Amino acid sequence: MKRVFNLIAVLVVIMMVLSACQTPAAPTQPTQPQAPAASPQPQAPAAPKFDSMGSAPDEGTVKPVDKQPSKPLRIAVLGLENNPFWIPVKQGTQAAADALKAYNTTVEWIVPGDQHTADVFGKAVEAAITKQYDAIATIAGDAGMVPYINKAVDAGIPVATFNSETAQQNKRLFFVGADLYLQGQTAGENMCKVLGNKGKVAIITGFFAVEAHELRRKGFEDALAKNCPDVKIVGRVENNDKGDVAYTQANDFMTANPDLSAIYVTAGGPFGAAKAIEEAGRTGQVHMISFDFVDETMQFVQKGVIDGTIGQDPFAQGHDPAIRLFNYIVAGQVPQYARLVTKADFVTKANIDQFWKPSTPAQPTAPAGQAPTFDSMCTPDDEGTVKPVDKQPSKPLRIAVLGLENNPFWIPVKQGTQAAADALKAYNTTVEWIVPGDQHTADVFGKAVEAAITKQYDAIATIAGDAGMVPYINKAVDAGIPVATFNSETAQQNKRLFFVGADLYLQGQTAGENMCKVLGNKGKVAIITGFFAVEAHELRRKGFEDALAKNCPDVKIVGRVENNDKGDVAYTQAKDFMTANPNLSGIYVTAGGPFGAAKAVEEAGKTGTIHMVSFDFVDETMQFVQKGVIDATIGQDPFAQGHDPAIRLYNWIVAQQAPTCGRLVTRADVVTKDNISQFWTPPK
Repeated sequence: MKRVFNLIAVLVVIMMVLSACQTPAAPTQPTQPQAPAASPQPQAPAAPKFDSMGSAPDEGTVKPVDKQPSKPLRIAVLGLENNPFWIPVKQGTQAAADALKAYNTTVEWIVPGDQHTADVFGKAVEAAITKQYDAIATIAGDAGMVPYINKAVDAGIPVATFNSETAQQNKRLFFVGADLYLQGQTAGENMCKVLGNKGKVAIITGFFAVEAHELRRKGFEDALAKNCPDVKIVGRVENNDKGDVAYTQANDFMTANPDLSAIYVTAGGPFGAAKAIEEAGRTGQVHMISFDFVDETMQFVQKGVIDGTIGQDPFAQGHDPAIRLFNYIVAGQVPQYARLVTKADFVTKANIDQFWKPSTPAQPTAPAGQAPTFDSMCTPDDEGTVKPVDKQPSKPLRIAVLGLENNPFWIPVKQGTQAAADALKAYNTTVEWIVPGDQHTADVFGKAVEAAITKQYDAIATIAGDAGMVPYINKAVDAGIPVATFNSETAQQNKRLFFVGADLYLQGQTAGENMCKVLGNKGKVAIITGFFAVEAHELRRKGFEDALAKNCPDVKIVGRVENNDKGDVAYTQAKDFMTANPNLSGIYVTAGGPFGAAKAVEEAGKTGTIHMVSFDFVDETMQFVQKGVIDATIGQDPFAQGHDPAIRLYNWIVAQQAPTCGRLVTRADVVTKDNISQFWTPPK
């Protein structure tokens, strides 16, 4: 026991010695409060899936987020000017530049060369990286662009592509342009129709190296193989997007193939080939299908030399990338789809009036200080895109825009006015949207004009629903306040400067002609108008009735009522008409609320039995067009009606710049179930 005790004692001593030999521990410091962790930088929002595809409801009209950037921004838009197609693309970019001025952002249109290829545009992207642009929008004609796009994005510069895009995956944020393969298929299907499954076709493409042109070529050839396999392709050449080259190639094809039936041009310069056909005296024998709505091409469509041409909204391709890139930078806002597919209208000699009017050489700006003739009429090239004169006013300006909000039609009108307000902020000008009441009449809008005079607005844009507005308009002008009218206008002469809106009688005639087609010159039709007292609605009614009398005189009108532009009233009226006329064949709605009548027709189980023609592209109406309840609806560019008056009034005040025509007639697209996808995307 004693030995055990001694052993334990020895072990204790050894442990004490070892402990003494160790380095003493540093004295314990009092616990310091930890600094808060740095706030993580907000992560950039996830980009949409690379190949997701859809159309944007705000195509061509997307607005900047109303937020100032933390520093001045510069956006480079890399485009081309090698043929007339690029004119409206550049105009779109310029419109975006104007809209972004108020947000301390510069948008620059840059032309690196005259070809779509990566050896041209890749160098331009590298230069934009070196110059430290904050965002880049570029054509991406082939897969060679991928490393340049990725290099920019890796350097922290977001990139959008437009017009042409490579299918190879890359880091671009989004693309704005056509579904090019589908466009080619559409061209092929239409070529089969005009040829009747026989004949010989020559193909003139822009560049074999440009994927966009190849997609159009392949889509066309696949459609021919499927729908008219007996049609033979006699050759494929590239014209470098040049009209003069296409002219020579078309002549060569016709010489080598005396029985040539058609020519298909995938890209720029189709007017060159059309000129060769016309000069050879072979219009109608050698058919043609092409792309885009440039004047040079549309003139040959109008003559019937080109059987059809397919659009792709070049203005939107130039405008939308810069605005959406700005919105991404300042607010992290990304589009729903990565491929924003633009409209693809198919235009022929039969419907060209809906899409194009010949440029009038005598349409320069009116001499400074000279108002246009009251009843002169034209459609301006810058409808919906007119820009402010780049000149500051001598004092802050206020422009009153007097509108309505009594049905959904007015939503895009108001958006147009808001876009004008955004554009004019940079010019020390305030644009105010004012709703005096819920009817177009002079007793409502006349008082609003008087109030605007009293409040000393510098300009007034107003609806002028009836002749009762004339003294109010004249009073404002006599007080030194210029007045523009929009949407509705009285035929009675007055001192307004100009009008922006539809040719309402012509719209009525178009509606009547379409009703005759669906009815086949027999049946009974009911008319629901907005207000009998509103001249605009009366013009549509009279145009419709005159067209019926001329084109289908056996169709009987069973009644005419007014619905005060209300859908619920139209619903009741349509039911009453159907009850009183069990064999009713058609309902025509001249103004607001056609969806109410359509709902009544659908609920009665009479879709396709009772036909309907109406106006405007509001969601509520378009849903019934899509279902086939409404046979056709006719547009009038409500955005332009809200946007253009304020801008043109500003230009008049600061530069005495007036439009050449007193009546600026807006587009009047006719939309049916067959072509609705070109004009409308269902809301999500």
